[in-house]
Amino acid sequence: MVKKVKKAEIERAKEILEVYKSGGDWLPYTDIKEINKCLKENDDGKISMIMIEIDGKIVGALKLHRPQAHIGKGGKVAVLPEYRGKGIGKLLYKSAIKIFGMEGRRKVVDSVVGENPPVFFMFEKLGFELEGKMRKQTPAGKTLYQFAYHIDEKGIPKFEEDVVFEIPLTEYMKDLKEKNGKEI
Repeated sequence: MVKKVKKAEIERAKEILEVYKSGGDWLPYTDIKEINKCLKENDDGKISMIMIEIDGKIVGALKLHRPQAHIGKGGKVAVLPEYRGKGIGKLLYKSAIKIFGMEGRRKVVDSVVGENPPVFFMFEKLGFELEGKMRKQTPAGKTLYQFAYHIDEKGIPKFEEDVVFEIPLTEYMKDLKEKNGKEI
């Protein structure tokens, strides 16, 4: 089973939305407008949403953010229920690290609301470190956990042999890498 990592495609926006809807209450704020905005940025060379495709079917997606010039951030991640626990989420994050590395960023962060052992385990296996814990951070009183992966220390994770990474180096990435090569 070959897994293809691709930039999310505008003509597949509705299919991507269905992947996000499969997350139920965990992804309540994802809509077609948000997806289309990301897909427009993809077309402009700023990869803002990636997807994993198996046998032509989108099985997972991840939104990418850039809070600072040297930091990339994972955003909303979604994996179809029948593909959960099969390494798709991990592959999405490995791909995000690679993309942010292509841009010359030094660090990738993400946060988790509440206790979520499977995500904690995935981040640990990828080499993310727990950098912060903010108690009662949400309106519901849940704890927010902040994780980070330091590209400048750990490098880019390797992909398994059944993975094809199809995201090209764009002008946006080249320009940003050149800027990030200077002291930030």
